[in-house]
Amino acid sequence: MKLIKGIRDTISVIFINRNIMNTLVISDFRSRYLNSFVGLPWAFIQPTMYVLVIWFAFTYGLRAGLTDSGFPFGAWLIVGTIPWLFISQTMIVSCMAITDYAYLIKKTSFPVSLIPIIKIFSGMIVHFIIIVCVGLLLMFSYNIPPTIYWLQIIYYLIATTILLTGISLFVASVNVFIKDMAHIVNIIVN
Repeated sequence: MKLIKGIRDTISVIFINRNIMNTLVISDFRSRYLNSFVGLPWAFIQPTMYVLVIWFAFTYGLRAGLTDSGFPFGAWLIVGTIPWLFISQTMIVSCMAITDYAYLIKKTSFPVSLIPIIKIFSGMIVHFIIIVCVGLLLMFSYNIPPTIYWLQIIYYLIATTILLTGISLFVASVNVFIKDMAHIVNIIVN
């Protein structure tokens, strides 16, 4: 019961501060991707290269054909790898959330618990685009039509967001005291 109350309270605080959150998420997204020379493609180059290397190694190196359920291994691999990339990148980036937004804590009365959520929502922008691209890839390259089971993506996004919120709050708060937390999380994720 306390978990549901905590989730409800967090959602209400996000709703109350939605304008500030929107501004901070867009600002974080821009600073992460759009301020570099290549820009937004960096958000897609790393996951694409990771998936291609793993796919090539399993498809041609280990000669993985079909899974037990009859789906091509490449499709199965992509569907499993994309959520992990979102989770791992968000965990790594959220370590520095509180130190990156220290000015909010010092200068304004902004709820500290929302700061790691900014990193989650910022990463979710790219994740939505990747989900759409993977859906199109499954439909057109592997001839896998959409089914009712694709609606599970909504549940997956909600559950992943709740999981990442807890992890992000923990690693961001520990990183304030132990500056090596980002390196530790990076090693654990890899």
